[in-house]
Amino acid sequence: MASMDAVLCCLVQEFLKTEKIEKAFNCFTVPNPDGDLWKTKLYQEELHKFFSSISLEMMEPAVRNYVSMVAAQKNRRHLKLLLSLIENLVTANVLPARLICESILNCEQLQYNNEDFWCQSFNFIHHVIGHVDYKGVRELPKMILDKALFIPDKFNFAIFSQVTAVERVVSYIFEQSQCLLPSYFTINEVQKLYPDYKSWLHWIKLGLTV
Repeated sequence: MASMDAVLCCLVQEFLKTEKIEKAFNCFTVPNPDGDLWKTKLYQEELHKFFSSISLEMMEPAVRNYVSMVAAQKNRRHLKLLLSLIENLVTANVLPARLICESILNCEQLQYNNEDFWCQSFNFIHHVIGHVDYKGVRELPKMILDKALFIPDKFNFAIFSQVTAVERVVSYIFEQSQCLLPSYFTINEVQKLYPDYKSWLHWIKLGLTV
């Protein structure tokens, strides 16, 4: 019997192989939006079947493995495809949003100089953060800000996309109209992380009202 990692790897490789073949013959085919939707739905069903068949104990390492495969993609289209597939599983309540967000934030490849993975990952977190439980939302800002600390204080336009991606997520979490965290908790957390405010990431705007 094939191992869990091997089965998941084969699934992902099959998805990407299909994408590569279609791209190779792109100039000989007529674009078919319905066909693309059908293909994406098929991928989603295959992943749904896989993650629904494994135990809770196996889910965490499986998600970490999937995230590692996402991080290894050099093709932006493939990266976006793989992230969109697990986003669908989050909205379908097949996978917990917190587990995927934490797996992404703990991934060694999540570095600001790895632009595509960094930007697409924070866009993903922005999309699914509303599905994370309250306790999880409390933990994620510190993990995000720890990653953001590696961005130089004086950055240039070359990394503007990376800065915007992380700033958007943090501002969204702290934005009171989203009701993800109460103002007092946000302020307490910021004070604990940056007691003297000297190391605060000045480019992050907080929408706080108390």
